[in-house]
Amino acid sequence: MTQAADQDLSAAAAGAYSARVLAAINAYRLEHGLRELRRSDKLDVLADRHSRNMAQANRLSHEGFRERHARAGSPICVENVGWNYDTPDAQLHGWIDSPSHNANLLDARITQAGVGEASGYVTFIACA
Repeated sequence: MTQAADQDLSAAAAGAYSARVLAAINAYRLEHGLRELRRSDKLDVLADRHSRNMAQANRLSHEGFRERHARAGSPICVENVGWNYDTPDAQLHGWIDSPSHNANLLDARITQAGVGEASGYVTFIACA
């Protein structure tokens, strides 16, 4: 297999993981009487770039959140980051177990979201 084909498979796996994270978040929100979040291409790009930056730096961070928030063009945005969860459900439960991350998941003001994953680093960004 060529390097380009390997990269395509890696991108497809990351996209599938990210889609499953958002589906798990939406199921969790529905359980709590909240509406599902719409997937946003713009937020997906912001989340993906941040996940790649964390992977390159080899550390979790919210560095640059103000800039991502500004690029989103929304008055309200929240962000969760995670690392090294094998499954989307495990990632979700890691966030649920953290009061501040759980509050972001259940923020009734948010309506759209993006998720990005790179080398085990995950970013969830959601905005009004």
